[in-house]
Amino acid sequence: MRFTLPESSHRRQRSPGGTLVSVALHAVVIGGTLVATGMSAERPRPATPPAETLIYVVEPPTARPTARPSLPPPRRAVTPDRTITPPALPTPLVVSDPTIVPTSLPAIDQPLGAPFDSTVRAATGVASGDSLASSQGSGDPGAALSAFAVDREVVAIRGVAPRYPSLLANAGVEGTVVLQFVVDTLGRVEPRSLEVVRADQPLFVQSVREALTRTRFVPAEAAGRKVRQLVEQAFTFNLARR
Repeated sequence: MRFTLPESSHRRQRSPGGTLVSVALHAVVIGGTLVATGMSAERPRPATPPAETLIYVVEPPTARPTARPSLPPPRRAVTPDRTITPPALPTPLVVSDPTIVPTSLPAIDQPLGAPFDSTVRAATGVASGDSLASSQGSGDPGAALSAFAVDREVVAIRGVAPRYPSLLANAGVEGTVVLQFVVDTLGRVEPRSLEVVRADQPLFVQSVREALTRTRFVPAEAAGRKVRQLVEQAFTFNLARR
């Protein structure tokens, strides 16, 4: 036998409001699940900044200035009491061609005398009996004076050119002779005063000696009177080039 209850056969019908509530609950549940899942996911770690490198610059030690030793003061140059000026040689007389012997000396534009310090020459022995240094030092009025001590120097007015030694001419030898001599108040060369200052050949010296003894000069003057003068002259022997 089958019994049917009236409540059992009754079907429930959902209302629209219940449906909305159900949808809203499901949406809340799903949204919460998503939020929880997103929060539980591992977040990316921030990038680690690069390590800083510190560079230390050390200044080099400053060198201490070393004290220099004090130098002694410079020595003062010793000034001599008097300045000795060597005699300047006048223009030498040139003997050019041995085959042509001139009868007289060429015209001399300047006096033959040259500045001469008698004290310097006296140290090497200029003369013996009539030493220039002693005569000048004693105030002898007849003493031979140097060119700078006279008012007018000697001038050659008539002379003989030195002869070129044939032996040296044939050998082609040339040279120079420098002689020192005294011209007296008559304008003549004193033979005893002849002194060789420099000579390349003895034969040249002999030729010049012979020529000077025959040469005549206008004597030097000092304080309005004629005086003896010391003269230094150069003679050059040159062969003519043909």
